Amino acid sequence: MKQSSSLFFLNLLLVLNFHRIVVANGDVITDVCQNASTTPDSMLTYDFCVSALESNPKSKTSDLFGLAVISMELCANNATNLIPYIGKLLEDGKKERLVKKSLDTCLEVYADATRCAEDAITAFKNKDYFDASEQINGADQYSATCEDVFDENNLTFPLRKQVDDLRKLVDISLAIIQMVE
Repeated sequence: MKQSSSLFFLNLLLVLNFHRIVVANGDVITDVCQNASTTPDSMLTYDFCVSALESNPKSKTSDLFGLAVISMELCANNATNLIPYIGKLLEDGKKERLVKKSLDTCLEVYADATRCAEDAITAFKNKDYFDASEQINGADQYSATCEDVFDENNLTFPLRKQVDDLRKLVDISLAIIQMVE
């Protein structure tokens, strides 16, 4: 009898813990996005954060650690998707030489930004949170380099929305890394 009652309480404890985790998961995205969207000097809004994280179906069942990986994957995907977009801009024969040169620079730095985001994921999974932060910041810095090239040449920056989105995704990643530390 003693063994069966112990098993009953163990099962009950497991069920309650599982229930708590499932219930808490609905709030993890809310907590992350409330925290991330109140970061000073961030363009990130709560709605963008929720929308971005929920764009990955795995986010619904992810814990904080899983959301961190998802957010960094979103950064990597954003940077990766910019490469063919920039390629299409370069194919436009109407671009002046200086614009093409600036876009070539952006093409290079977004390849580096993608690598940084991927390295951030690896570092995070290895629980090297400092390096994960540094790498994901690196992705943002490469993005800024692209923008700077256009600014220095007094050119209209054709990647405003994409770069702003990457910066917001980086802010989400940094906020989650900080919460995990």
